[in-house]
Amino acid sequence: MRDRHLTPKRVADATGLTTLDFERLLSGDLGINLSTARALSDHLGATAAFWLTREAQYRDDLDRVHADAWSRALPLKQMSEWGWIAQPTTWKQRIAACLDYFDVHTVAEWDATYAAQVDNALFRTSRAHEHQTNATAVWFRACELQANRVTIQSAFTPKGFERALTEVRALTRQSNPTRFVPALVEACASAGVRLVVVRTPKGCTASGATRLYKGAPLISLSARHLSDDHFWFTFYHEAAHALMHDLTGPFIDSDDAEDATQDNHLEYEANRLVAHLLLGGADLDSRPQSYRQIIKIAQIAGISPGIVVGQLQNSGILGRNEHNSLKRWFAWNGTTLEKARTQ
Repeated sequence: MRDRHLTPKRVADATGLTTLDFERLLSGDLGINLSTARALSDHLGATAAFWLTREAQYRDDLDRVHADAWSRALPLKQMSEWGWIAQPTTWKQRIAACLDYFDVHTVAEWDATYAAQVDNALFRTSRAHEHQTNATAVWFRACELQANRVTIQSAFTPKGFERALTEVRALTRQSNPTRFVPALVEACASAGVRLVVVRTPKGCTASGATRLYKGAPLISLSARHLSDDHFWFTFYHEAAHALMHDLTGPFIDSDDAEDATQDNHLEYEANRLVAHLLLGGADLDSRPQSYRQIIKIAQIAGISPGIVVGQLQNSGILGRNEHNSLKRWFAWNGTTLEKARTQ
């Protein structure tokens, strides 16, 4: 246009565009279609095919820039450290590795699947951390990949799963996750539910999630707080969602799952069922006078003392720093949850 001493208005009039639309064309917000390409060819030179090719190349470049920014926003360091992707050495390898990880061809496809799942979930944001869609989507996918290795052994029914939940309560008294997690996975699979325990990458604040996956409930746990009371409360909370609620939209629960009020009725309902399934009618309405009394309550209920302590702390009967020595503590060794050597 400068070379030909043409004003934007003159070219806009010649191409049949308004001045505003021609400005959008110059800025790249408005694409070049066949009619515009022919008009540009007539007034600026080159062929219509030339202008259409430039348009296609520009859009491809925009997609690559967008894909590059998207891939860099993922928790790549941990994804490679934990063996979820190969360590990329170029930006092209990084984009390809991330798309392959999610089994999608484009970022737009990822937006329509994983990002949509996370954003549409019933997600109660942690008080201490900001929810990040990208990191949570990475965790979602890691849970799927691990769930693919779990074979369910029967069709899911609420009654069958509730029966299994009653039976696995005894596992809470085991201290080592390398022993009780496989048993828990097996018990859930026998009731038609996939269970996975997957470490969360940086930026994902999820403690647990429940959703339908391949036609059956999938419960995902992150063991974020590395204590038995939080682990088992979160498991039973997610199990309650599977028993009571429509899973076509996933539930993602963050750090404050135990604090749900009646304002959030689905989470409140899940917590009420936890009290029945996990605590087994244990009397937690009064302050215990000693360690021995807590241990006795736990023995009667058939659960670990740490769960009793955690529930008493959550209700305000005990302070957050009281009797924590009765809890059992875990640690992540890479992607394996283990018994902590020290508290």
